Amino acid sequence: MRLLPLLFAAPLLAALTPCLGEEAVPASTEELAWFAGRWATAPADLEGFTTLTPEPIDCAKAVTITIRDGALYRAVTLRDGRQVESGFEVMRFAGNYPWWPLDGGGTAVAKRLDAQSFVLAATSMGKAQWAQGRKHIRCAE
Repeated sequence: MRLLPLLFAAPLLAALTPCLGEEAVPASTEELAWFAGRWATAPADLEGFTTLTPEPIDCAKAVTITIRDGALYRAVTLRDGRQVESGFEVMRFAGNYPWWPLDGGGTAVAKRLDAQSFVLAATSMGKAQWAQGRKHIRCAE
Protein backbone atom coordinates (compact mmCIF):
# COMPACT_ATOMS: atom_id res chain seq x y z
CA MET A 1 0.00 0.00 0.00
CA ARG A 2 2.89 2.38 0.62
CA LEU A 3 4.07 1.94 -2.97
CA LEU A 4 0.79 3.20 -4.43
CA PRO A 5 1.55 6.92 -3.82
CA LEU A 6 5.00 6.43 -5.34
CA LEU A 7 3.45 4.98 -8.49
CA PHE A 8 1.37 8.12 -8.91
CA ALA A 9 4.25 10.48 -8.06
CA ALA A 10 6.80 8.84 -10.40
CA PRO A 11 5.41 10.30 -13.68
CA LEU A 12 5.20 13.77 -12.13
CA LEU A 13 8.78 13.53 -10.88
CA ALA A 14 9.94 12.33 -14.31
CA ALA A 15 8.24 15.32 -15.97
CA LEU A 16 9.87 17.77 -13.58
CA THR A 17 13.36 16.24 -13.65
CA PRO A 18 14.63 18.36 -16.59
CA CYS A 19 13.77 21.52 -14.64
CA LEU A 20 15.10 20.43 -11.26
CA GLY A 21 18.00 22.57 -10.23
CA GLU A 22 17.15 25.16 -12.86
CA GLU A 23 15.89 28.47 -11.60
CA ALA A 24 14.49 31.53 -13.31
CA VAL A 25 17.13 34.19 -13.91
CA PRO A 26 16.66 37.72 -15.22
CA ALA A 27 16.77 37.91 -19.02
CA SER A 28 19.95 39.46 -20.36
CA THR A 29 20.05 42.85 -22.04
CA GLU A 30 20.45 41.06 -25.39
CA GLU A 31 17.42 38.84 -24.71
CA LEU A 32 15.29 41.86 -23.80
CA ALA A 33 16.50 43.69 -26.92
CA TRP A 34 15.31 40.79 -29.09
CA PHE A 35 11.71 41.40 -27.95
CA ALA A 36 11.84 45.17 -28.57
CA GLY A 37 10.13 46.45 -31.71
CA ARG A 38 6.79 46.44 -33.53
CA TRP A 39 4.90 43.15 -33.79
CA ALA A 40 1.80 42.08 -35.71
CA THR A 41 -0.26 39.57 -33.74
CA ALA A 42 -2.33 36.57 -34.74
CA PRO A 43 -3.70 33.48 -33.01
CA ALA A 44 -1.03 30.99 -32.02
CA ASP A 45 -0.51 28.01 -34.32
CA LEU A 46 -2.29 24.89 -33.10
CA GLU A 47 -0.70 21.50 -33.58
CA GLY A 48 -2.64 19.49 -36.17
CA PHE A 49 -4.32 22.58 -37.68
CA THR A 50 -3.33 24.99 -40.43
CA THR A 51 -3.18 28.59 -39.22
CA LEU A 52 -3.93 31.14 -41.91
CA THR A 53 -1.85 34.27 -41.49
CA PRO A 54 -2.34 37.08 -44.02
CA GLU A 55 0.62 37.81 -46.27
CA PRO A 56 1.99 40.37 -45.97
CA ILE A 57 1.31 40.64 -42.26
CA ASP A 58 -0.81 43.59 -41.10
CA CYS A 59 1.31 45.98 -39.06
CA ALA A 60 -1.26 48.82 -39.08
CA LYS A 61 -2.19 48.08 -35.45
CA ALA A 62 1.06 46.52 -34.34
CA VAL A 63 1.92 45.84 -30.71
CA THR A 64 4.93 47.91 -29.66
CA ILE A 65 7.44 46.54 -27.16
CA THR A 66 10.03 48.86 -25.64
CA ILE A 67 12.68 48.56 -22.93
CA ARG A 68 12.83 50.98 -19.99
CA ASP A 69 14.78 50.55 -16.76
CA GLY A 70 15.50 46.88 -17.46
CA ALA A 71 11.83 45.97 -18.05
CA LEU A 72 9.74 45.35 -21.16
CA TYR A 73 6.70 47.54 -21.85
CA ARG A 74 4.07 46.17 -24.24
CA ALA A 75 1.71 48.77 -25.75
CA VAL A 76 -1.51 47.71 -27.49
CA THR A 77 -3.97 49.90 -29.40
CA LEU A 78 -7.57 49.05 -28.49
CA ARG A 79 -10.47 49.08 -30.94
CA ASP A 80 -11.54 52.52 -29.68
CA GLY A 81 -8.06 53.90 -30.47
CA ARG A 82 -6.81 54.12 -26.87
CA GLN A 83 -3.36 52.74 -26.12
CA VAL A 84 -2.82 50.51 -23.11
CA GLU A 85 0.67 49.76 -21.85
CA SER A 86 1.79 47.07 -19.41
CA GLY A 87 5.25 46.61 -17.92
CA PHE A 88 6.96 43.26 -17.32
CA GLU A 89 10.04 41.91 -15.61
CA VAL A 90 11.28 39.21 -17.99
CA MET A 91 13.06 36.11 -16.78
CA ARG A 92 14.65 33.12 -18.55
CA PHE A 93 13.58 29.65 -17.46
CA ALA A 94 13.74 26.26 -19.19
CA GLY A 95 14.25 27.84 -22.62
CA ASN A 96 11.25 30.19 -22.32
CA TYR A 97 10.76 33.70 -21.01
CA PRO A 98 8.27 34.23 -18.16
CA TRP A 99 6.87 37.79 -18.13
CA TRP A 100 6.03 38.94 -14.59
CA PRO A 101 3.82 42.04 -14.56
CA LEU A 102 5.22 45.03 -12.72
CA ASP A 103 1.71 45.83 -11.44
CA GLY A 104 1.23 42.33 -9.99
CA GLY A 105 -1.40 41.14 -12.49
CA GLY A 106 -1.55 37.76 -14.23
CA THR A 107 1.64 36.25 -15.60
CA ALA A 108 2.51 35.28 -19.16
CA VAL A 109 5.30 33.32 -20.81
CA ALA A 110 6.97 33.85 -24.19
CA LYS A 111 8.41 31.13 -26.41
CA ARG A 112 10.62 32.16 -29.32
CA LEU A 113 9.56 30.33 -32.48
CA ASP A 114 12.24 31.59 -34.84
CA ALA A 115 14.29 34.73 -35.51
CA GLN A 116 11.17 36.77 -36.35
CA SER A 117 8.34 35.42 -34.16
CA PHE A 118 7.30 34.32 -30.72
CA VAL A 119 4.16 33.22 -28.88
CA LEU A 120 3.03 35.01 -25.73
CA ALA A 121 0.61 32.99 -23.61
CA ALA A 122 -1.12 33.55 -20.29
CA THR A 123 -0.45 31.06 -17.53
CA SER A 124 -2.95 29.16 -15.44
CA MET A 125 -1.81 27.38 -12.28
CA GLY A 126 1.81 27.74 -13.44
CA LYS A 127 1.25 26.25 -16.90
CA ALA A 128 1.41 28.20 -20.16
CA GLN A 129 -1.82 28.18 -22.18
CA TRP A 130 -0.06 27.93 -25.57
CA ALA A 131 -3.25 27.10 -27.50
CA GLN A 132 -4.77 30.45 -26.44
CA GLY A 133 -1.56 32.41 -26.95
CA ARG A 134 -0.91 35.22 -29.41
CA LYS A 135 1.74 34.76 -32.08
CA HIS A 136 3.87 37.89 -32.55
CA ILE A 137 5.47 38.41 -35.98
CA ARG A 138 8.12 41.12 -36.29
CA CYS A 139 7.13 44.09 -38.49
CA ALA A 140 9.67 45.56 -40.87
CA GLU A 141 11.02 48.86 -39.59
